[in-house]
Amino acid sequence: MNLTLGNSTVTGKRIHDVELPKWTKGGKEFVRVMRKGLESHHVGREINKWIDLVFGVNSRGGGARNSDNLFAESAYYETKDLEIERDESVRDRMIMEAEERH
Repeated sequence: MNLTLGNSTVTGKRIHDVELPKWTKGGKEFVRVMRKGLESHHVGREINKWIDLVFGVNSRGGGARNSDNLFAESAYYETKDLEIERDESVRDRMIMEAEERH
């Protein structure tokens, strides 16, 4: 569809299309099915739990531990963490792990 989706962090080339799952016949059907799912009663009833896992009380700390929602320590690094880290080898490891995720 020649969309403006940014550039690949790997190749630097412009991304203008996506690969859809094999079960769909095209973009319109994919959007229709996804919209139907997101508007379903089940999702409406459960979405607050997902929000808490990603952004809220269960995204870090004890809530994340109790929800089995833990990731590698490097997943939680922020730019400010790099700025205050004094050990150069630790800072280099943080940068390397962040680059591996992208």
